[in-house]
Amino acid sequence: MCTGAPTPQPEPEVTNSTWTDDGAWLCGATTVTQTRTVTTTPYMLDAGEWQLDPAHANVVAEHQTRQLAANEQFACDLVVPTQSPAFVEPNCTADADLVLPETTGVTYTPNGPAAAGATVTVVATPQQGYVLSGQTQWTHTYTTLAATQCLQSGPVPPADPQTGSQEVVETPTQTEQSASEAPATTPTPATELPKTGNDHVTLLALIAAVLLGGGVALSAGAARRRT
Repeated sequence: MCTGAPTPQPEPEVTNSTWTDDGAWLCGATTVTQTRTVTTTPYMLDAGEWQLDPAHANVVAEHQTRQLAANEQFACDLVVPTQSPAFVEPNCTADADLVLPETTGVTYTPNGPAAAGATVTVVATPQQGYVLSGQTQWTHTYTTLAATQCLQSGPVPPADPQTGSQEVVETPTQTEQSASEAPATTPTPATELPKTGNDHVTLLALIAAVLLGGGVALSAGAARRRT
């Protein structure tokens, strides 16, 4: 029995999923990519009626870009290199010391105070808005000094807080000190009379003058007696 022409095939059914962000976005980003799926399901004729045919559905992914809101955007962290702390060893005149660097964006935290024989660990952590590069942990064990060691060696100059090294000063010996303190003397040059080839002439003239003087004196005495 003929029931007439079949009903025309309906248009496929199209369904869309919700737009979702494609994961987290990076620092400094102003947009994010979104994805959704579009499913197209055709109809099939089943027992004279049109029914959806999920087995032949077509699923397509669609993408779009969404502008990030102001409260969704964030700046990138600044990269800051770390600096090593200075572990200053104790000596006979000063205790052990620990000098922490002053680096912007970095907090240096020791697990205890500096002391002779102590083991101290310093950890560097980034402050908000910063990320560290380089070494972030240092461990040091301080030396110990015996009282007899300081008595034998004498006073020790303070160490350099940057390097932890000590300047060695040599003490001069008593002989060296006496020699350095003795006043310097300048030898007095001897005065020498000039020597000439006429020395014997001068001597003869001197003898003649003496004899002449004696003769004059005798003549004067004789004259007084006559008178």
